[in-house]
Amino acid sequence: MTIQHRVRRKVDFFVDLDFEEVIETGGKAFPDGYCIELVKDPGGLPALLDSKSQKFHQLIDLAGQKYIPPPLEASVLEALILPTKRTDCVSTVNLFGQIFDWIFGHGVSEETAKAFTFFALASWFPDCVPVAPCLMIDGPEADARIFLALLKCVVRHALLLPEINNVSIFEFLPMHAQPTMLIGSVSPSMWRIISASNHLHAHLPLKRRLTDLYSMKAVYSRTTLDGVGGGAILNINCTLSGEKLPIVNGATLEKNAANFQSKLVDYRFKHVARVQDADFDATNLPTPLRMLARSLGSCIVDAPELQAAIVPLLESQAEELRVNRVLDPNFVTIEAMFAHCHSENGPVRVGVGEIATTVTAIMGDRGETAVFESKRMGSHLRFLGFHAKRDSKGFAIHLTPDVRRLIHRLARDHQVGDSEQTVPGCPHCTEVMSTQAGRSNP
Repeated sequence: MTIQHRVRRKVDFFVDLDFEEVIETGGKAFPDGYCIELVKDPGGLPALLDSKSQKFHQLIDLAGQKYIPPPLEASVLEALILPTKRTDCVSTVNLFGQIFDWIFGHGVSEETAKAFTFFALASWFPDCVPVAPCLMIDGPEADARIFLALLKCVVRHALLLPEINNVSIFEFLPMHAQPTMLIGSVSPSMWRIISASNHLHAHLPLKRRLTDLYSMKAVYSRTTLDGVGGGAILNINCTLSGEKLPIVNGATLEKNAANFQSKLVDYRFKHVARVQDADFDATNLPTPLRMLARSLGSCIVDAPELQAAIVPLLESQAEELRVNRVLDPNFVTIEAMFAHCHSENGPVRVGVGEIATTVTAIMGDRGETAVFESKRMGSHLRFLGFHAKRDSKGFAIHLTPDVRRLIHRLARDHQVGDSEQTVPGCPHCTEVMSTQAGRSNP
């Protein structure tokens, strides 16, 4: 993510220039590891800091391209948390330990403290990872408010928002400054947009222009919302269990933010090239969580033990995902298609009504009484990438080699039933299983 605006502006801090084409940016990482970052200068004004110096800039000229800070209204600049200097982060292990110990000392569980720290580090590399992890927080509302306030100190370009309840709010948010949004509440109608914003190139048309919503987020929800965000969700509980209520006030937060922000911007500058080229993977996790694991793990540099700790952290979430998905209509639809694909008579056609009957039967075996009709079944099939065609017998899926291959890929990626066992004589089983073996044994 390199949200930036190319504009023509009078650059009045250069006397000999009139109107100059400049690029407004909230930060940019280049392929060679050079990096520009949005900061606040000693006067509290937006400025740019680059990875080669400690000096604040109002303009950086790089190969003829001129970069400047984005214009920010006073209220936005006051709300946005930005680094004010750069301090040596020492090492990944040292920085991770400092953040972990600090949040763990506020009374959260060890697992929550780890997730908090992994998310904090990842928030500094949204432009280098495949998806933007979204921290989904559950627990008491009062504890969540404290938790979000603590997150402000360590995430990149933190912006605390009490709620997002309408799409029009994005007209006023400084998305060009690449904020990490810390959101107290999201209305149900906005979850689809919040989910989409976890992924690259999430453009939303607003006032006859496109706004890129791709961003890191932490969202308070009274219950975990499995499936929101397409696997980019990291679920944690923020319940504070310490004997003493942690001291969280403006002065304390400001001090901690200044300390951590200066080290975290140094961490970004030093490691952005390594994160860009990282190939971390967690092959044993289900596909929806592999992308999340990759995004979190890629941001942990020169600390293999810490990196490996991401997998067990996500395993409990993976197990919960496995339990919940057996009642997910889309998952059961894949099961039904996989079963029809391997039925004894080897059909070349399966009716949408037949698939609906199979799904209803599978759900019934699991205690669900819902009856799936053809129309509803059609929407689930389309969602999964299947396109029913009408023939003399009605709407059906024709099991061409490409369709069978899609069924097998979906069954493998979603770990459906016996998808890891090859069916004798099925070329697609052999093909998919060989791919799976390659994944498991890099």
